[in-house]
Amino acid sequence: MSYRPNILLILSDQHNPHVLGCAGDRTVRTPNLDRLAARGVRFSSAYCGSPLCGPSRMTFLTAQHGSDICVWSNGCVLDSDIPTFLHPLNDAGYRTVLCGRMHFNGPDQRHGFQARTIGDIGQARYPAGVERKLLGSIPQATVGQSRAAVEVAGPGRTAYQAYDEAVTDAACRFLNEWDRASASQPSPWSWASCSPTAPSSARPASIHTISTASTSPAFRMAISTASTRRPLPTAGAGNSTP
Repeated sequence: MSYRPNILLILSDQHNPHVLGCAGDRTVRTPNLDRLAARGVRFSSAYCGSPLCGPSRMTFLTAQHGSDICVWSNGCVLDSDIPTFLHPLNDAGYRTVLCGRMHFNGPDQRHGFQARTIGDIGQARYPAGVERKLLGSIPQATVGQSRAAVEVAGPGRTAYQAYDEAVTDAACRFLNEWDRASASQPSPWSWASCSPTAPSSARPASIHTISTASTSPAFRMAISTASTRRPLPTAGAGNSTP
């Protein structure tokens, strides 16, 4: 393999494919993703292998159905003897690096990645009750597709947002250091966030921007109602395991 390009994989969580400027959404602001789409190929008919976070990521990494790898829920553990697409990349001479969320359960926190620049958040292997304490102010009932998640939607800042900011900072530092080192070894690099997973909260300025950009009266009324709710307490970055 004479030519080995660098690979940067950006993975967001629970991101509706239609909520992108390049997909025709006139309200949301995604300029960086829009630029990537304009310079490359957008697979508008692609879909994930599972509608749930953990299984979806594991099917993506292994190119197998969740039923084939025994990963059906967010609490399942991917066996370490199951190959992921990282293993052939390692064999081809790449340095594989992960930064951020990948929902690995169990002791194996790499599954083919040679390194991690920052750990995951809220691992399922911790005793019951510990995870949510580490996630600060995020109540258990608000992290899924539920009425509670909708009722708390509005201005605020959660541990998920703080974690994503820490992931972004770590990613930028790594890429800058790797670029300065002029490394001859190509790198497939994965940046993975928790957002925009529930609960759906954002900075007041961001909510105002979306509200003023929307042409839907019903949507603007919903945003206006959410903006009057009591903000979620500011939370720290929560747990981050290597």
